[in-house]
Amino acid sequence: MISAGVVYLVIGFLLNRIFVAEFIDRFSEKVIARGLLSGVTLGVLVYMIALVVGVTFTKGLDPKYMILDVVWQAFEQSVGGLIVGLVYHFVFEHATQPVEED
Repeated sequence: MISAGVVYLVIGFLLNRIFVAEFIDRFSEKVIARGLLSGVTLGVLVYMIALVVGVTFTKGLDPKYMILDVVWQAFEQSVGGLIVGLVYHFVFEHATQPVEED
């Protein structure tokens, strides 16, 4: 139970690090697109690690299940990336903008 919490914290940390990485700037500067792109990237990486370690939900190495699993991981992490992007936009960007004085 505790190890699952640690894994989710590590995944969240990696998602945040990918989101703020400079190489994402080449593709998009909009937070929604950055979140989706970083989430898909992390989803594919998580799937590749799970496949190599052998902790996957695929039934054998049938290509149909492997494709379904990688698509699911990419979708699932893209939702997480979208949430990170929205939180970054509404919390961090608004907090760091200078306040205009009248």
